[in-house]
Amino acid sequence: MAQSLLSEVQYGVRWMAPVVLGLVLASSQANATPTELVPLNGPGHFRVSEQDGSEAIYYPVDPGSELEYAFTGPSKVVIWARSTRPPDQPWIYGPYLKLPVLADGWNVTDLVLRPRLTPMGTVDTAAGSFPILADTLLVEIPAQCSTLVLKAPTGGPGLLIRAVEPEPGDALLQSAHSTAVPPPEPTQTTESPAEENPEMWEAEDQLAVSIFEEEEPEEEVEEKPILSAASPVDEAAEEPAVTEPPAPVPPPPPPTLKARVSQSMRAIQVGPQLGAGAPAQGTQVSPYVGILSSVELFPLLWDAWKPEWGAMHLQVGLSWYALKVNEELYWQDPYAGPVTIDVSYRTDVVPLLFDLRYELPLELGPVRPFATLGAGAAFTRRVEGNAGSRGFAGSSRAALGAAMPAGPGLGLASLGWQGGRKNFGLLDPEGETAKEGLGVLRLELAYLVSF
Repeated sequence: MAQSLLSEVQYGVRWMAPVVLGLVLASSQANATPTELVPLNGPGHFRVSEQDGSEAIYYPVDPGSELEYAFTGPSKVVIWARSTRPPDQPWIYGPYLKLPVLADGWNVTDLVLRPRLTPMGTVDTAAGSFPILADTLLVEIPAQCSTLVLKAPTGGPGLLIRAVEPEPGDALLQSAHSTAVPPPEPTQTTESPAEENPEMWEAEDQLAVSIFEEEEPEEEVEEKPILSAASPVDEAAEEPAVTEPPAPVPPPPPPTLKARVSQSMRAIQVGPQLGAGAPAQGTQVSPYVGILSSVELFPLLWDAWKPEWGAMHLQVGLSWYALKVNEELYWQDPYAGPVTIDVSYRTDVVPLLFDLRYELPLELGPVRPFATLGAGAAFTRRVEGNAGSRGFAGSSRAALGAAMPAGPGLGLASLGWQGGRKNFGLLDPEGETAKEGLGVLRLELAYLVSF
């Protein structure tokens, strides 16, 4: 009884072992996750809603520009491409735009970019704010390489690019569309009359020989001896030359800090600023004009930064705004009676500020909210009648706003407070030196583009 029970257990183990092993392998392949490729250059990234409702990170690239990735081949990459041209507009770029894919400078393939159009010739709105030009295209990099470059066509719109390196077993490999060109099928050839009826050609050959037999005698062909199996043969001639396999190429080292800073500087954005606000000490609206430059700090300078954490930008701005006071002061003097004094002066402030702009990992359509905090120094000039004074003061800034792509650049709108204090010789009622406020609650608009 015990032996029969033991044999049944052994049989069950032998039957279940391959099933359990297959389930383990299937679960390991199902859990394989692809690697999102982050370019070494570019002005930042956008979160775009896919057709299945999920969100993905895309990187913008202007016409004629390129995105460069650190990529070790041979391997495979899946590419998506979208257009920054809004829908409901005629497609004016032609039907055969191509996105070259280069590995270490040599062209791997050209991806055809083609939008989905309506019968009226406009871009279909089903893909959202960024029309799809190429969807889940699988490109195989067959040779060793250290860099991968995607070049936007010069005669096309701005693009949003997403590139993913899938792992073996990814479900992404099954859903991706291969870009490899299938080999041409062999053409079917019809058999010649000689192959169909060889006896006919043998009869014609005999007739031709009988006619020209006397004029063309047969030439004697010298018979060469046939080497037998026992004949001495050079062993070196029989053995093919053996070449050693090439040494494996180590993966390229990560980009140095100097290279990352250089890439960041090439992705810098610059643009004008305009605004107006209400001063803390003043009687008129304060105008504001400036120039702003911005560059993304992460993940270009730190590999550990994750896109789902948001984006951090360093901003440097030089601006000008004015604080104007024009009012009349009244009081009752016990000896002179009522006294009226006209107070009129203007304060020009030229601040140089260094800000950190943090874009939240939250998207409201194409809009992304952000918060800004910074500090710097300001040159001030007080003009009061024919008198004036100059000096320097500290300046700080805090703002909340939203960023939205607009054409080839990025639009910023924010509401913030810019503060500072400076002594212009004013005395308080106790006779002590008092500092005047330079603060303004202001609405600002900026437009940044890459050069």
